Amino acid sequence: MSDKKLTIVHRYFWPQNYPYAIMLKDIAETAKESFSEVEVISSVHSVEEQERREFWARSVGVSLRSIEMKSEREMSLALKIFSMVKYWLYLTFHLITLKSDFVMIATTPPVFTAMLVRFISKVKGFKYIYHCQDIHPESSLINGNIRNKFIYNLLNRIDKKNVDNAEAVIVLSKDMKNTLTSRGSSSDSIYCINNFIFEHSQHDFSRKSSDKVKFLFAGTLGYFQNLANLFKVIEKFKRDE
Repeated sequence: MSDKKLTIVHRYFWPQNYPYAIMLKDIAETAKESFSEVEVISSVHSVEEQERREFWARSVGVSLRSIEMKSEREMSLALKIFSMVKYWLYLTFHLITLKSDFVMIATTPPVFTAMLVRFISKVKGFKYIYHCQDIHPESSLINGNIRNKFIYNLLNRIDKKNVDNAEAVIVLSKDMKNTLTSRGSSSDSIYCINNFIFEHSQHDFSRKSSDKVKFLFAGTLGYFQNLANLFKVIEKFKRDE
């Protein structure tokens, strides 16, 4: 174990039931094995939520900094933008008063949170780890959220600097790494580490318990799921039976 301190920064954290918020709880517990001190900076939506988080933090030896905010679910777009700006202001205060060796950030909220951490790291002298669960602004361009070429290019340049100045960048796959290097970023500090739930051994599908084949899609009905191609595969499978 090193005598270094790690601070994990994210808009959401357990017991908030966002997938990455839940995952961060396990990441924080695992990080205790490598760092002498682990701290979490995140928002809290209720007293009950804060009490559960504080009980967990005491039991595993993690320190907390909480930002009191309302849940963004059911908010209008305007209120979500206001909430995001409010989060950045609170986060700026916490980062300026921070005494840490490493800060870990993710891609929520995208681009500007990492930029904020990058700016303050120059002043405070800490290093940061950039955990990319998504690649922005490329994903926003593909799903149609960004249509203006100037805005896209601006965000792309900002995030390239976020990647280039990070002590380490963690992505989930080789194609994500290739996307970052295609911007001109060096691959030396980019590491492919998939989410830990995919590290378990795969099932042996060659052993059939029935002649009936079932397809189960366990994803979201989003832009990046390639559902049209999935339906084509199922149709082709059905025709070829």
